[in-house]
Amino acid sequence: MLRWGPWVIYAFTAVLGRPAFAQTNPSVAFFYGKPVPVGQLGRFDWVVVEPDHLDARGLDELQRAGVQVFAYLSLGEAAPEAIDPGWILGRNAPWGSVIVDPRAAEWRSRILARVDALAARGFHGLFLDTLDSYAMVLRADARRAAAVAMASLIRDISDHHRDVKLLFNRGFELLDDVGGRASAVAAESLLYGWDAAAKRYVDVPAADRAWLTDKLHHVEQHFGIPVIVIDYLPESRREDARATARRIQAMGFVPWIATPALDTLGVGTIQSHAARILLLYDGAEPHSPIIDLIAERLQALGCAVDYLDVRGLPREPNGHRAGIVSRFSDDDLPEVLGYGRWLARQIDAGSRVVMFGRPGFPVPRPTLAKLALREDAASSARAARGPARRPDRRRAALRSRELVRWHAAGRSHRAPRPDSKLPGSRSRRFWPECATARASGSLARSHRSRW
Repeated sequence: MLRWGPWVIYAFTAVLGRPAFAQTNPSVAFFYGKPVPVGQLGRFDWVVVEPDHLDARGLDELQRAGVQVFAYLSLGEAAPEAIDPGWILGRNAPWGSVIVDPRAAEWRSRILARVDALAARGFHGLFLDTLDSYAMVLRADARRAAAVAMASLIRDISDHHRDVKLLFNRGFELLDDVGGRASAVAAESLLYGWDAAAKRYVDVPAADRAWLTDKLHHVEQHFGIPVIVIDYLPESRREDARATARRIQAMGFVPWIATPALDTLGVGTIQSHAARILLLYDGAEPHSPIIDLIAERLQALGCAVDYLDVRGLPREPNGHRAGIVSRFSDDDLPEVLGYGRWLARQIDAGSRVVMFGRPGFPVPRPTLAKLALREDAASSARAARGPARRPDRRRAALRSRELVRWHAAGRSHRAPRPDSKLPGSRSRRFWPECATARASGSLARSHRSRW
């Protein structure tokens, strides 16, 4: 059985501090990332997820917490390789998808089968996306025919599963026909949006804001259902996101402000002031129970945990987070990922770092200096004096998994003495399984974890 020593808890609390909380209701959250942070999403009333990223245990846990879980379902677009060419109306190049003809009988059958499968898994809500994508390529009679077909498909979904709530993403020209089937309507980019073609965040023009605001108020007045606004801002503008959420809420709408991929926890009507921790893992490795234990301990300390696969790193720094925690079994992350450079940028932006196991990459001296750590000089000297020989892949693999030989390069009043004996250690040398440091360099700590 894996156990945590009290000094590991001390490491977390010393580095991350003690969080405070604020609670408000009602609320809606969107999260398409993997794994799904069930603990944090359990505080919301409605949650929209990518269904293949949420296992049965997570779905059950959310539903037992009283959360209405909506499964994402695209009715009007799909990946090119998944579609018969005869169903394709055009392409949505910025998003890398194709626009599917809602009149195609085989496509309709596929959608209804997908709905049956989601209902069988226990989902009682569907977030229907890309409802009006056909309008990007069709005009006049063809557009009207596609709208009729899309409305018919929505009716079929509703008739087959009357206990499933439907959340529409836009689809304004369908509402006179099927608006009564919707439990809520969402719309993206009221104040701030994402230009997928240019890959940049944008301010929505005043005329577009006014048009969309009128449409959303019309939904409220004629259907009496909640209206949700999803706006996009980089994580580095967290305060702007909070201000935007308040502004949208003052307009009478339910806000959700996040990044375009919707793979991190954004800002909604529930504002948590808990310390936010980014928990890094390698999605190419088998899932490790140690990751779950780290997340459980962080959550027990009152932290909000955002999971992130290092094979899909965000570009902007996340300095607003209280810290970054990683757990890798080796130092073999591909160089093309740029993880080492990304981590250095996070440290420069003010993030604190906790490492369990291996760092994931051969850490250069400048990055060690940022962490207020230094490499074991004796170990480096021994490696340098070693005789030249043919590379041995097995020995290299073993070296990439052994304990790192780092020392604290500095100390502070908050850290134990660099030469102090820690619980469970057999020597006064540092052979850390967990190294934590603050970017300022005033805190350096190395502990050997006992799993």
